[in-house]
Amino acid sequence: MAKNHCPPITTGNCHFLNRELRKPGEEIGFFSYPKPSFSLSTPYIKDDPNLLLLTPAIFGSAGAFLLGFGFYGHCLTGGYNKFIFFIIVLAVIASLGGAAYIYQVRLVGSYPTSLSTIILASLLIIFFFGTVYNLIYSLYPATFSGTIGDTPLTQLLSFLSLSVGVISVGETFNVAPEKPEVQILEAIEALFNLFALSLIISVVAS
Repeated sequence: MAKNHCPPITTGNCHFLNRELRKPGEEIGFFSYPKPSFSLSTPYIKDDPNLLLLTPAIFGSAGAFLLGFGFYGHCLTGGYNKFIFFIIVLAVIASLGGAAYIYQVRLVGSYPTSLSTIILASLLIIFFFGTVYNLIYSLYPATFSGTIGDTPLTQLLSFLSLSVGVISVGETFNVAPEKPEVQILEAIEALFNLFALSLIISVVAS
């Protein structure tokens, strides 16, 4: 009785044995999908700065700007403590958000872009505090003294000048706070000024 011919086991009969050996450094696929490329030398891709950090300053500025004009000439006699406490909390949140944003810009941005973005964010904080000062004075005129404009626009410009002076050169332009709570606001703005200035110097020097 003839025996069935059984071909010898060779690599030609087995596809998985007939594959070429992988060369050193050559990547192989998993089934029909290529192996994901990964290397320890792949640079880390940093996220863009989070614009949501600026939302307290943006909405706070818009609200204070509108209310400052709306309440011009309509001062209040009560509720100062609750109002100023809310303003101080808002100022702290807006300043911390602005500081975190420009710090992220410093980490991920290149020289021209990061410098301009930090300056724009600082200008936003200047505008925020200027409108806040204007709103406080519109509601409670006893909080400031000095040379202040007698129209809604010139009054706003007076407090914007105050904010610019505090954040840049330390000049008050003959506008002085009369309440300690307002002095706290100026101190918060000055702290942000120091932080922003240090980042600007580091960007320019790098």
